[in-house]
Amino acid sequence: MYRQGVFLWQLCMCLICAPLFANSSSALCREKHWPTGSQWRNCTVQIGGLAIQGAEAFRAQFGPTFQMHLTGIFNQSLGLEFQAVALDFDANFESVRSREVDFIFSNPASYTCLAVEFELRTIASLLNFRRGHALDRFAGVIFTRHDSAFHHIEDLRHARVEAVSISGLGAMQLQQAELLANGLNIMTDVKRLTFAYNQNKIVRDVESGYADVGFVRTDMIDRSEAANKTGWKNFRIINQVPDSSFPFARSTSFTPEWPIGALTHVPTEIMELVGEALMSLSRDNSDPRLAEPALKGNFASWVPPMNYYKLMDMLQSVGYFDPKLRKCLRNADVYKAINCPKGFVKQSESKAFCSDDCQPGYTCLCYPCSKLREPELVLRPRLLKTSWGGADDCVSINNRSFVAESCKRMASCGRFFTGQKLRWSLLDQIGMDNRLSINAKLISSVQIRLTAEGPWQEMKPENITVDGFVTQEYVYEDVAAGTGTHVVQVHVDREQADMSPVIVHHETPPRKSIDCPAGHQLEDNGLCRPCKPGTVSLGGKAACRPCEPGTKQALPAQQYCEACPAGTAQDSSAAVECHNCTPGTSTRGKTGFKKCDPCEPGQEAPEYGFERCRNCERGFYSEAEGTASCIKCTGGKSTLNIGASREEQCTCRPGEFLRSASVKLPHNASSRKHETCIACQEGLHCPGEDYPPQQLPGRWAEGPDADTGFYSVILCRDRLECPGGDIGSCASGRVGRACNNCQDWFRNGSGGECKACDGLRVLPVVVALVLSVGTGVLLYVFFRRSSAVTQRLDQVSVLLTAGQVIFMFQTFSAMQHIEIVWEDPALTMINYLSVFSLNIDFLNIGCVVAQDAPLLRMCIQLFAYPLFLVGLSVAFLISQILKRSLEASTLFNVNGYCILVLYMSLTLVALLPFQCVLNPNGEYTMVSEPGLTCWHSHQHGLMVIIAILGILLYPVTFLSVCIRATIKYPSFIRSGRGLLLVSKYKFLFQRFRPCNYYYGIIYLSRNTLLALIPVLGVSRPSLQLVSMAAIVLVSMTLQIRLWPWRTEAANMADMLFAPAFIIFLVSAAPMIEPQLQTNHLSGNHAHGQLCSALLCASIALMLLTLLALAVRWLIRIMQCSSHYQVFLCHQKSAAGSFARFVKIMMDKHSPDQVFLDADQLHDLDQLFDQVRSRTRHLVVLLTPDLMTRVWCCGEIVTAYSNRVSIVPVSCNGSVAPDSGSLDAIIDSWTEQEQQTLLNVGITMELTKRACMAVRDMLILRMSTFASLEDQEKSVLQLVSHCKLKRRPFMEASASTHSADILILGQTNESEPLAACMVLQTLLQRMLQQEATVLRTSQELRRAHRAACLVVVLSRGLLRNVQFAEILLEVLASHGMDPLEFAVHKTSTLSSTKSTQSRSPMLKLATVHADASFEFPGVDFYKELESNGLGMPLTGPDTGAALSRAYQHILRRIALPLSCHGSENLIEHQVLAICNRLKLKGSGLRTPSVSVSVSMAPRHLPKQRSATWSSFADEDEKHEVPLQSIPMAPAKLHEDLSEEVFHDDNDSNV
Repeated sequence: MYRQGVFLWQLCMCLICAPLFANSSSALCREKHWPTGSQWRNCTVQIGGLAIQGAEAFRAQFGPTFQMHLTGIFNQSLGLEFQAVALDFDANFESVRSREVDFIFSNPASYTCLAVEFELRTIASLLNFRRGHALDRFAGVIFTRHDSAFHHIEDLRHARVEAVSISGLGAMQLQQAELLANGLNIMTDVKRLTFAYNQNKIVRDVESGYADVGFVRTDMIDRSEAANKTGWKNFRIINQVPDSSFPFARSTSFTPEWPIGALTHVPTEIMELVGEALMSLSRDNSDPRLAEPALKGNFASWVPPMNYYKLMDMLQSVGYFDPKLRKCLRNADVYKAINCPKGFVKQSESKAFCSDDCQPGYTCLCYPCSKLREPELVLRPRLLKTSWGGADDCVSINNRSFVAESCKRMASCGRFFTGQKLRWSLLDQIGMDNRLSINAKLISSVQIRLTAEGPWQEMKPENITVDGFVTQEYVYEDVAAGTGTHVVQVHVDREQADMSPVIVHHETPPRKSIDCPAGHQLEDNGLCRPCKPGTVSLGGKAACRPCEPGTKQALPAQQYCEACPAGTAQDSSAAVECHNCTPGTSTRGKTGFKKCDPCEPGQEAPEYGFERCRNCERGFYSEAEGTASCIKCTGGKSTLNIGASREEQCTCRPGEFLRSASVKLPHNASSRKHETCIACQEGLHCPGEDYPPQQLPGRWAEGPDADTGFYSVILCRDRLECPGGDIGSCASGRVGRACNNCQDWFRNGSGGECKACDGLRVLPVVVALVLSVGTGVLLYVFFRRSSAVTQRLDQVSVLLTAGQVIFMFQTFSAMQHIEIVWEDPALTMINYLSVFSLNIDFLNIGCVVAQDAPLLRMCIQLFAYPLFLVGLSVAFLISQILKRSLEASTLFNVNGYCILVLYMSLTLVALLPFQCVLNPNGEYTMVSEPGLTCWHSHQHGLMVIIAILGILLYPVTFLSVCIRATIKYPSFIRSGRGLLLVSKYKFLFQRFRPCNYYYGIIYLSRNTLLALIPVLGVSRPSLQLVSMAAIVLVSMTLQIRLWPWRTEAANMADMLFAPAFIIFLVSAAPMIEPQLQTNHLSGNHAHGQLCSALLCASIALMLLTLLALAVRWLIRIMQCSSHYQVFLCHQKSAAGSFARFVKIMMDKHSPDQVFLDADQLHDLDQLFDQVRSRTRHLVVLLTPDLMTRVWCCGEIVTAYSNRVSIVPVSCNGSVAPDSGSLDAIIDSWTEQEQQTLLNVGITMELTKRACMAVRDMLILRMSTFASLEDQEKSVLQLVSHCKLKRRPFMEASASTHSADILILGQTNESEPLAACMVLQTLLQRMLQQEATVLRTSQELRRAHRAACLVVVLSRGLLRNVQFAEILLEVLASHGMDPLEFAVHKTSTLSSTKSTQSRSPMLKLATVHADASFEFPGVDFYKELESNGLGMPLTGPDTGAALSRAYQHILRRIALPLSCHGSENLIEHQVLAICNRLKLKGSGLRTPSVSVSVSMAPRHLPKQRSATWSSFADEDEKHEVPLQSIPMAPAKLHEDLSEEVFHDDNDSNV
């Protein structure tokens, strides 16, 4: 089916394209004249392609793509025909240069050159297809025959190398670059370089042996192998790169595949359409029309253009691309491509191209570079015959003269004598003929200069024969002149020769041995003659020489000339005197001047004989040379420096400006301009000279005044709006006085500039209006639906912290009104934070109205709050439509919250018209609107009126309402109207703890003071910073002292934010603008960066804190399971110990968490939050006075409001009160208790509803007086009702017939009994011993083997008859008759008989379990001894024994047991009791306890208190003086001479 589809597609394309190709008379698109903006239609487009395999092969491969496919696509829609034009390398460049094609398809190297030279636009890159791979790159291969001797790159120096052409990328340039990188130049270093112009030839020539090494593209040999022309077995790769990711062997790096690009005249539309059409082709496409061209062209597809400009470096390295000309070599420029190395010269074309062994159709290079002879040029001098005088010593001259064989650069070339004849010659060691043959540079001219300042002389060429070949020598003859060292230079063709310059030495010819005295000279006749005045001689053989200009000699026969003194000159030789310099000239302070130099402009010499001209002083100038006196500047001007040479240099000094003022003439009414330099005005920068003053950044000036010439300088809003510069200049887009406003229909942009408005710039206003209304609606809905009862503390923390963050942002933004020079990023951050201070620049008001006037801005800022009222009105209308009641308190709270959030910003905006600053021109202008003059402009007057209204409307009214509510708060609570007040002022009071209800006034007062600071201290920014820091510091101190916020997180956040702000204020102090103007130190930038860093850190700290709290809130919301399965709600006085017992039993049988407030008691909010968000079942232990405890009512209401399961448990038949009883209970609550509930949102009505709901619920019943086993069964019933998990293998307690530990206490009351059962349960668990609570005398019979007795002290215990009876029975069971104990003063129980008949002694421990227990005094014991307890078994006859027993019990140090305390505390206390009860022989081991807690009763002396560690030490004895124990008279002590109770830890008294 696919082949049929291909056939049908070919047939259709032939039918469509046949008439097109048959009639090619369609005009070329590029030759037609197209109107501007029109596109190509109904014309022919030509695509040129590099046909490296020939034209036919190119058409066969790419004709279906470039011609048939593109024509088939665009002919019907655009009327375009496409032609594929085959080009060779040279035609490739020429066709593009002359625009003979529209598109070009070429190899990457040629294409890159074309793109650089002719600015082509690449539209696509070819994705080739080889060996089943889609390839977007290729490389080059260096190969040889498998049996050749060439293995490495270095071997190629002796090889015959064959490449395609210099333009070939894969078959020449890639290999050439690779070899160059390895130190081999293929153009010059190989035996022969042949260009075959066809890669198939290269493969065939290497195989046949015509070439030793060949360069081809990576897949070339593979294609020949596929065509059965050759095989890889015949070849070997040189420098092969291992690469498993590429399917072909390679020797070079990669290059991208061939690109196609459009010429500049091709319209963009056509270029894009052609690119899209090419990239739609794919050999894997199911559409035959898109697959067949790829199959014909043997490619995979076309892809977006790849990067080809990286090839430029490679092309430049191989010499193919000239970066200066931005042009590449052409294919025929083989000779130009030869770059000989240093020391070599390129041979002529006839010799560079070798014809021997070069077959027809090939181009061959054979060692095209020839080595030069060294040195190329030789310079040498020769001595010629010279005629000397009779006094000259010819022998010495000949001996001392020498010449070098070859002069070297900067080396001595010879020694000559003055007057000696010389012949200079420059030998060309190559010769003219050889230069022509090897294409070396020809010599056209040679010049020589014999002294450094002498003239250049031409050297004449002469033909000579050297070593058998003819060459040229360039000569020049001269006579040595002067003495000393001379530098000889030689130029060849106007360029310095390699050996030049050289050094020669000239000396005076030696004379014969006739010496004349000084001041004489030797004549030719051998006589000595004295020198004339004006001439001198050193004597000996020296001649008399005239004194040079600048010197003199007035006497004859002198040896030396005298230099003219400073201030004199002589321009003649042989002078006998010097002349004084005229005024206006000098000798510059030197001697020996030939002529006095005129003073330069800017100097003067007022007298004759001036040694040195002096500079004109400041304020003076001289314009002409030779000026005798300088001219003074006029108009108060001066010169910047001394030595001014022009009147124009008379300018104002730096820090001054030229003031032009009108001065009236005395005799007429006319005036004239008077210019004078005066000191620079404040706020201006005067560069001096004639430059006008410049505005300093942050300052704006106008003027100068026509009469006074002064400028009026005003302070700007900031440095960005007034960046400084020319007078009156502003930031881009800003106009008006002090650059106060934007141009009409402009908006505020970044960097202080104003930007032109466009269509979308009004969007912020619309969005702000929508957000304002929406915010009002959302706030109303939020406050209407939110309740403090159902509100989690985490949510409260987030809201409170968010308010603190907004306040801090407002405080940061308020600092923009202080004169501080901010730097980025602090400036950007403060600009962003200015939104919180009602900065409305982001609203683009200038795009809504023509001019963003200051009055309009203030009105929008000050009356922005009514936008929220619009939202509330919308919410009100919606509630009316939906027929839902609207509470006035809700509206009031929403208003209160909005004003509270915006309070500081609204106050600051209302005070802005009063924030006026004194300007350098003496006027007061507004800081926020510097273009307005305070108190003298109409617009400012209107702003003041509006500001007064704003102050009365916002800070005064709101603060008054809040102060009144705070003052009335206590009286409202007392009068019962507290609910109304708290509900109405929820925004003010529910933010803080009830005891700190007044903190809202402190909070508002702080904000008011912070808003007043920018106004009150406007001229003292340093004072403003100090005041801000002081206010925040005092506020922080109060906050830490009072800890007022409702949640711990909010308090911690407030305590954290305040120091961060104070640190930021301290860092901002160095950035105060007046300080910066007077202290231009490099450290200011560092301070700015530090300030920016601290600001960013502070903001990040606040946002991260808020984010952390919000994340914690969300995480806790998303947690599915409650932390506590059961929350025990109980009255502490009536069921505190019982609740502890219930918790112990529930922990015993269930692993689920049970909450008891005694374990984790924090504050009311925390407690209610546990019920609200972390509890599944609220178990209410109903006791008669449960509802009198507001905490219990709050827990029940919170559970009821948050739909937490409530499980009522009736203790001893107690039920929830009815409506009447509940009203009486509520009326009995104190105002503080009512306030406690009201502050957490619990109303009295809600309390009644919740309690009535509890009354109607299913009630579980428990008896606090039941046995341990029965109570445990009741607890298990409760566990099952709450569906708690059960611990495996845990059984209920069973009654025991014997006990090791007896617990004796008050068992006829629920709380003492519960305390005994708690102690019983814990002792059994810790000691692993049976314990029992003695309730009746019958139970004592089962405790015959008991070893310990624990007495639990509680209120009323000593007068409890049941306790006394059981105690006496315990005594009796241990061998003491109570009656005998009362009668006998001494006991004889120590007899053997008595000892054998009674039970073992008991270890005694006294436990203080009730804080209200009072230790008795002496009167109690007297009464008890006399009357007993007044009951039959505890009457007067047992009083003495009972008194003695009580005294013995109470003299023991009582260990504390706090059942109302935390679980950890109770465990420590029971551990101490266990230590007291260590049983000998029982194997019991209990850990020592060291907890420093004093639990001694307050009625005992100090000796009775003890530490926990004292009970832990078994060997420590506690000796308590007998006198310290209140008891009966001393005679009673004799009644018990032998102890009934034994305690190892206590000593006998």
